Amino acid sequence: MEIKKNRIEYIDAMRGLAIILVLQSHVSGFCLNIDDYTPNYHFVSGVPLFFFISGFLSKQTKNMTFRSVCLYIYDKAIILLVAATIFMAFRAYITDVSFMDAFRDGKYGYWFTFSLFQFILISICCQLLLTRILPSKHLWVTDTLFLIIALSMYSLSIPAIIDRVAINEEIYNLMDIGHWKHFLYFVMGTIVKNHFRLIERLFASTFFTLVIISAFILMTVYNNILIGNINTLYRFTFPILWITICFCFFRHYQEVFIKNTIIGKCFQVIGKRTLDIYYLHYLFLPIHLSKFVTVFHDSPIPIIEYFTTTIIVGAIIIICLVVSSFIRLSPTLAYYMFGASKKQ
Repeated sequence: MEIKKNRIEYIDAMRGLAIILVLQSHVSGFCLNIDDYTPNYHFVSGVPLFFFISGFLSKQTKNMTFRSVCLYIYDKAIILLVAATIFMAFRAYITDVSFMDAFRDGKYGYWFTFSLFQFILISICCQLLLTRILPSKHLWVTDTLFLIIALSMYSLSIPAIIDRVAINEEIYNLMDIGHWKHFLYFVMGTIVKNHFRLIERLFASTFFTLVIISAFILMTVYNNILIGNINTLYRFTFPILWITICFCFFRHYQEVFIKNTIIGKCFQVIGKRTLDIYYLHYLFLPIHLSKFVTVFHDSPIPIIEYFTTTIIVGAIIIICLVVSSFIRLSPTLAYYMFGASKKQ
């Protein structure tokens, strides 16, 4: 998840937005106990956007040697599994929770990196298999098969299908099958990258952006009705619309998100340290804040909720960046904890 050279700056800025949205959902849910609009919105926006960008930035391994693929998997295992396990164990220790209980309880919040590692492995296996079956000129066919696999994995998160399949609950939790739905957004990221120029031309279309923005506004305004009546369709459609809206917005205003602007520099600094912030932020969440801030429970106002969570998130991000800067003074710790380059 490290930023490499020759990256698209507005994509890096989007990743900064993704981690901000993830932290907002955690602050609103874990710290303020807000149960209305704000957490619902973040739940279907931040995490899907994060997986989309992770897919976009993932390596294409189909032309790599076997040794290179193994080294790539090893590096990802260090960054996404070993580091996450260390932080999970530390958080479990300071909160007096057993390691196994923390592991079973959604990896104690660190499920994202475990799922991302799964997705990378599945992606590598699919790339190697499909490139042997189909020649490289049939890229659209390969992407379509990839998408079918992703939709099949997504279906295992739908309650009606889960009941029919009757998967053992322990296996379901151990393999994080409930999070397999996010593989769809990871695949979307890889497909956009494979056809980047074509996608950019599509998103530059005025008619296309008008349709997407109109659909997004309608689903945002009527989100409570949709969640209550067609929850499955809403949670499938809204993240895709949100990812599309973000891509259109950041692409259209990309000159705002370059390093030479204040906004762009802020988003990219956060975007470059998303893994640091993700691993560290759980240690600095003010989880008892709801005892002192009760106004949201008596009279919820989404805009004020959003403003308040944003201020808290900003403070947490600053703390995380300061702490990670100290940790990164050691190249060894920076590599094993945040996946920094060994040459750092």
